[in-house]
Amino acid sequence: MLEAEGHPGRTVSGARRNDLSRSVASPHFYHFATDAAGRRLITDARHADGSDGLYLFELGRPGQAPLRQERLLLRPRASWNKTCHIHPFLSPDGRTGFFNSDETGTLQAYMVRGL
Repeated sequence: MLEAEGHPGRTVSGARRNDLSRSVASPHFYHFATDAAGRRLITDARHADGSDGLYLFELGRPGQAPLRQERLLLRPRASWNKTCHIHPFLSPDGRTGFFNSDETGTLQAYMVRGL
């Protein structure tokens, strides 16, 4: 539901809406997650040309600054069909990323260290 349609986030006390991706050209994010401190964001994206990637961003000032320091971590080589959702997430300290891929033909969990 969009904010114009009465998004429930508008009624949360102290909540501020921020268009995080306004600094990213043609964003096509599917899933995303942050670290426990809310300083980093990991996301999967698939572009119209068929390329895909797992990206890491630094978060700016809450409610004010967009994503910054875009970093392509890797190409997950997933099929992107309904049985394979990458669903990336970060460890609480933001130094390790996790994601799913069916690049081997079987859906498996993967880990990326040293972020």
